[in-house]
Amino acid sequence: MAIRMILFIVLITLLSSHSVVTGDPCQCVGEDQRIDPTTNPILFFQHPTTTGQINGVPCSANCSFQAHLDFDDKQYSLQVQIINNNLLDGKITIDGMAKDETITFNTPTGVLVPTSYGDSITIKFVQPDGMKGEFMLAVKKVSGRPVAPPTRLTTLSPSTPPFDSKFTANPLLVANDIMIAFDLGSEYVEEYKKFAVGIIDQLSIRPKESEEDCGAGSRLTLIGLSSMDGFSNQYAPFWTTSADQAKGNINSIVRLSNGKFNINPLSEYLEGFGNESTNCENRGRIFILLASSLPKEYNSVEADNKAKILPFIDGGIHQITVNYKTKRDDLKYYADYNKTNIENEWNFFSLSGNADEDVKDFINNYLVDSSPESGAIHSFQKTVSIPPYYSGRRGEEGETRDYWETAKHYCNFQKTTDKDVPEGTPICLTVYYDLEADRDYVKIYSGDAKEPEKQELIVHLTGRDVSGTTFELPDALGSIVFSSDEKNVYDGFHAKIAKC
Repeated sequence: MAIRMILFIVLITLLSSHSVVTGDPCQCVGEDQRIDPTTNPILFFQHPTTTGQINGVPCSANCSFQAHLDFDDKQYSLQVQIINNNLLDGKITIDGMAKDETITFNTPTGVLVPTSYGDSITIKFVQPDGMKGEFMLAVKKVSGRPVAPPTRLTTLSPSTPPFDSKFTANPLLVANDIMIAFDLGSEYVEEYKKFAVGIIDQLSIRPKESEEDCGAGSRLTLIGLSSMDGFSNQYAPFWTTSADQAKGNINSIVRLSNGKFNINPLSEYLEGFGNESTNCENRGRIFILLASSLPKEYNSVEADNKAKILPFIDGGIHQITVNYKTKRDDLKYYADYNKTNIENEWNFFSLSGNADEDVKDFINNYLVDSSPESGAIHSFQKTVSIPPYYSGRRGEEGETRDYWETAKHYCNFQKTTDKDVPEGTPICLTVYYDLEADRDYVKIYSGDAKEPEKQELIVHLTGRDVSGTTFELPDALGSIVFSSDEKNVYDGFHAKIAKC
């Protein structure tokens, strides 16, 4: 009986490969490699050759390889060792480790500390056209297996009936945290009640029953504001208001008194948007104020303005005032709000008195259209992000992070983002993306955005690359299109656009 030895056993299979330079001679070398677990337990992988040529032709290639354990044994994992590193401008990314690894020209040789948390890893090699870098890696089997990192999954779209064509997207798939505040002293409170009920009837509203419900439908809370000092009301704790309860609360509202309402109590309620016990990171936050006057605390004499600066933008809250027959002087308060807090600008929506039309217009403008198309590029240092407020891998101080922030990764629906630049101008995109594989996609097209049928698909992205990959577009950048089979997207896509 042979002595059992500890072997480094892997099965490396080249899953996919493609060349930046077209033509068969530039295909990656060594497709469908197999290593015998007894006679050849360690794979030494080198690419390209030491001459920078593939099959005798100078070229660069993007290759993706996968390494498997010979059997799914939870006691073992895969480890990578860098034998030689002369990557120049190329890079290698390794997915499936306890921490995603990126190897560049200045990564020292030696054993990488993280090992795989599963029975396979993916090794991706990317090298710019014309480069002649080289590398050699060894993959081996080691004892022990780390705990897999937590995975955030987007929420599958529920089965919903066809929606009314008057809406630009299905309102039932919207997932926002929505606070509706009523001016209980308004003479038009009945108009506001009809409008609010009309909005609720179109949305999927559900109470917060557990953290797992963060992605299912919108959540709602109702606030009552009045002219009586010290009186305000929240009809239910955050975020436990069901649709039926909300409509019951709204139907019970009566006009309490004449006079302008107190706005200062809102500062306490707005904290509920960010409370850790009720917060969901993958939601838009919307505050809707139904009022016909300016707040009681406001005075036309600027020095006498006693209204608090409310933390809308700081809390990631999109504030909208819905008004009906409001006097121009009263609206001036909201228009002037940015004088004291320049980023806190109100959006205005005026009711026409036609409840059905008002509900349709409001939902289309503010709830199902989360990312309007952008305008023309006026310089060659621009960025585009999906979601539109996503900041990529840069921290607040400009430092580069090895991870992506998650607090603002969210979109309900995503439209094409157009970027027009002069034709014939080479454009380079450095892209970072964290997309759920085979569910969320980004497609980048070259060509005139005004003629989409003539655009050429340059790259189709899914999965994850947070180290940054640069693509050159020989023609104008036409459009970047995000698509998903789901209603909620946690992470995103970020691209830096520059002249090559």
